[in-house]
Amino acid sequence: MGTAQEIVDSRLVLRSLCAALALMGVAAMAYRLHHVAIGHIPFDYWLPVSLPGALYAACLFGHVALKGRLPSFMATAGSSAVD
Repeated sequence: MGTAQEIVDSRLVLRSLCAALALMGVAAMAYRLHHVAIGHIPFDYWLPVSLPGALYAACLFGHVALKGRLPSFMATAGSSAVD
């Protein structure tokens, strides 16, 4: 069992990592769209399929970074989303 300070530190690290992942995901999507828009990368049909999934993942990581927990619709049946 960890001390209260260790729990706080691990939550801070988790939220920081989630924030970094969310920002990297958004930057990667913007980079890819920019290169498609200026014509360096040809448009492929995988782009409209992959971008919504990447945006969804970035939003989940961003929510965990800001709130410290998953969104309420992601909570399991037996647990509360307000932990």
